[in-house]
Amino acid sequence: IEIADQLAHHALLGTYGKDTGMKEAPIVKSCILKGRTYEVEYHTSVCPAYADLEEVKGFEVAGADRVFYPAKAWISRSKVKVKSDKVKKPVAVRYAFKDWVEGDLYCDGLPVSSFRTDNWEK
Repeated sequence: IEIADQLAHHALLGTYGKDTGMKEAPIVKSCILKGRTYEVEYHTSVCPAYADLEEVKGFEVAGADRVFYPAKAWISRSKVKVKSDKVKKPVAVRYAFKDWVEGDLYCDGLPVSSFRTDNWEK
């Protein structure tokens, strides 16, 4: 799906209430920390861009020092599990939260939206 089509869909649905029949991009439903692993659940099921990917890229985890480190992320049932060995006590997680990033998490051809759990200023 072309980005222009996605933007037009959001404008038509959000501003004018007109349903275009396109699906919405997946957004985060919940993000729960269990031990040192975040469990991120989306409103719809997600999958990696390529079927042979075992690990999802683009996730990062931070501790109380507010320094984000690349994290291992994998899909387990309907959730994405995220963990970084460099962060012993995680306090925040984010996905595709950079100026430019090539995400590899999708749902029915639509890329998963970036998100963050922190509200820190830069």
